[in-house]
Amino acid sequence: MAVLLLACGALVVAVALPALSALVCGKRLRSWSAHLTILQTLLAVTAALLAGVWYFFERPNDAKLKFDQAVDGFPAGNGRVLIVAEVSITNIGSTLVRLKDAPLSLYVQQVTPLPRGVEAEYQPTVPAGVARQVRAADNWALLAAAGPAGGRGAPVTPVNSVLEAGETENLYYRVILPCRPGLRVYVTARFHKPQSGYDRLRGRKLAWIKQSLLDLTGACGGEAHAP
Repeated sequence: MAVLLLACGALVVAVALPALSALVCGKRLRSWSAHLTILQTLLAVTAALLAGVWYFFERPNDAKLKFDQAVDGFPAGNGRVLIVAEVSITNIGSTLVRLKDAPLSLYVQQVTPLPRGVEAEYQPTVPAGVARQVRAADNWALLAAAGPAGGRGAPVTPVNSVLEAGETENLYYRVILPCRPGLRVYVTARFHKPQSGYDRLRGRKLAWIKQSLLDLTGACGGEAHAP
């Protein structure tokens, strides 16, 4: 915004200079008129450059999307639980957005009962004055996947949509899992952002990640592990 204000200020001065130049010429100070003409040109060029810099970094015409998800679990009978995920993509910008084969992945990971690999991280005792280590929560046991979740799982149908400003695309996914005592899962959705010209120039590939912790103990109830 500051850059845009500077560009506007430089442009206003550049537009006002011809009038000032005419006034000076009226006083027969032609050498000053030449200097003012040069200054006018420099200010006009500066305004154009500043406006270009603002447009390049602010990218007002680029896609502006909001990505979210909601998940829930339901009893499915016979020792099973149904997980339903609703993924929403909203155009919060002012221009139309076209999504063509936009990659989306969704995966479900077991949090409790603790997977064997996570259980092995527990240290019953630590030396005095030493804190237990905090680890990245991305290595839970994989229960189900759709899309490129580290190369695991079958691909989801790519997202293809046209979103006017303010419109939302809702996508729905489901998976049935066997119940087990104390089952809690992470449901993670990853949606890759459309690349702008600025992103391609910098070689950036960005993605939204939404992660929800889902307690399935109530949906599973006291049901045994499904066969």
